[in-house]
Amino acid sequence: MTPFKIHRNTFAKVNLNNLRHNVQAFMSVSDGQFFCPMIKSNAYGHGVREVMSVLNDLKVKDVGVALVEEALQIRALGFNDVNVLIFGAIKPQAFEVIIENHLTPVITNWSELTSFAQLKINSYPVHIKFNTGMNRFGFSVEDAEKVKQFIEDQSTLQLRGVCSHFYDGENIAELNQSTQQQMLRFEKVLQHFEGCTAHIYNSSSFLNKTRFIKEPFSMGSRLGLAIYGSYPNSDYKTQNYIGLKPVMSLHSEVIEYQKVPVGEVVSYSGNWQAQRPSVIGVVPIGYTDGYGREFSNKGQMIFRGTFVPVVGKICMDYTMVDLTDVLGDQVGNIGEEIVLFGKQGDLFFGVEEFAEQVGKIPYEVLTTIGRRVPRNYIREK
Repeated sequence: MTPFKIHRNTFAKVNLNNLRHNVQAFMSVSDGQFFCPMIKSNAYGHGVREVMSVLNDLKVKDVGVALVEEALQIRALGFNDVNVLIFGAIKPQAFEVIIENHLTPVITNWSELTSFAQLKINSYPVHIKFNTGMNRFGFSVEDAEKVKQFIEDQSTLQLRGVCSHFYDGENIAELNQSTQQQMLRFEKVLQHFEGCTAHIYNSSSFLNKTRFIKEPFSMGSRLGLAIYGSYPNSDYKTQNYIGLKPVMSLHSEVIEYQKVPVGEVVSYSGNWQAQRPSVIGVVPIGYTDGYGREFSNKGQMIFRGTFVPVVGKICMDYTMVDLTDVLGDQVGNIGEEIVLFGKQGDLFFGVEEFAEQVGKIPYEVLTTIGRRVPRNYIREK
């Protein structure tokens, strides 16, 4: 018996072949330095199990998360050989769980450092983070020697790495700008930790260093958005100097057509009114799926290879689009594909441009696509 398909055809397509390509490209460019893909927030919405499988196949040694819970999920999935670095705040009650599961804390303050050092452990690996200007987490630069001495005086801790965080990596090639100033502060820290692994590059700083500064990498990187084939904004795409391939695209379908006369309104509050006889398509995706109300009367999707505008307010489960320019006074077929971002025919609409429609950034888009939107995975055959 042929199974009857009853669910909506709204899904995110995740191309793991492209993920593999991107990770290999970055590993090649990073000159053998510490390389730590970030897989927090369910691997930026792509699915931690599937992303970890690719990284495991590529023998990536280190990955980063924000929460202890995220690190435990990786262990629960059976990925026990990878070093999982936890970059978020760590409460004292979490340290024993960290040790039991062989996780690596990135310690950012004296409270964490002293609490961890008091545990009954021997030479447990840790990374230390310094605040060079982000002013979120990290020891002060002036405490570098004191931190070093504290760790050397303990038999409990083994320093594996020292790190910091750029707050505007886009200006890395500009002299006397924030990133260069942060780098100088970090280099001052590293004078106290000679020979220790250092990592500071994020996606924007890594991409811009590769583009503008033709020198080998002397420090490691923690790349998030870029390994998923997305850029911090669309300006980066004018020169695809790493050759990134987008990993995710977002698809749905038209499940209803309405012929709307002149003067009639569409959706809640009636703030869109037909100025001509219009054909309106209903798309089964809404703000609970991550397609937020800010796209109301502003967004656009791809239908039959043409951009069509979103009309009326986004609903919890549905969005309406004006198909009149494509269909005239006719209706289309139930179930016709519509693309929110990605490729249809010869037209490509990247997540960067998709986000910029309403002043968002790609990070927000990818990480807020709802849990009830299935991820359909493309793998190498």
